[in-house]
Amino acid sequence: MKLRNKKTGEIVDVLGFYADYHDGDPKPIVFNSITELRKDWEDYTPAEPLIKDEKIRKAVRAWAEAWSKNKLYKHADNVLSTVDNFVIQFGQTAFIDLEEKRAYNIAELCGEEEE
Repeated sequence: MKLRNKKTGEIVDVLGFYADYHDGDPKPIVFNSITELRKDWEDYTPAEPLIKDEKIRKAVRAWAEAWSKNKLYKHADNVLSTVDNFVIQFGQTAFIDLEEKRAYNIAELCGEEEE
């Protein structure tokens, strides 16, 4: 189960009464009541990826990781680029639903990575 901190936006994996803060050291979640827990934390469900085609998502994620980029911009219905103009282009309208010149992070485009 994943929880999102309402104040910070931090997302943690919860296993029993321990949360994995992704630093390799699970820490206990301490609260005195369910009301106290709900005050600070809420269930987290990842959003659907904006790129619908799984093969294109995998290619975009691999390309972005190869260039160590997390933000991409749409320039045409089939072109994404990095801020320093590394470009990936597909022979179809893979990105037609995206807004032009808007920054997208990899999680928005491709979904969150599976663990």
